[in-house]
Amino acid sequence: MSSAQRPFNPPTGPSAQHGNGPRQTLAQSLLATMPPLIPGGKTDPSMTPLVLGVTKEIEPHYRKLKDEEEKIREELRLKQERLRKSLYSWSRLDRDARAWEMRSDLSEKSMKNLAGEGVGGAAF
Repeated sequence: MSSAQRPFNPPTGPSAQHGNGPRQTLAQSLLATMPPLIPGGKTDPSMTPLVLGVTKEIEPHYRKLKDEEEKIREELRLKQERLRKSLYSWSRLDRDARAWEMRSDLSEKSMKNLAGEGVGGAAF
């Protein structure tokens, strides 16, 4: 007798009464109760009262503070970007200055050697 001809016999024990699928772990059940993730690392504004305990009376003030925080963070990010570019430019110019200084020293040394001022001239 092949398995295709037999009718499906669902389980009837205690596990059949617990719904579909295996039992959730503690971590899975806690993750299911958390607010959904939003790209950019921001929280869902509709979940604010539940997460932070902000009441309806102070929610407008809280939103104003959050908007101000975002504005200040963006300004800080722009300032840090400008500073990073300036520091990169300064380090590049410093490297160039050291390279030109070394070239200048080497050319002076070479000129002195050609003029005979170098160490160890002719023995005669």
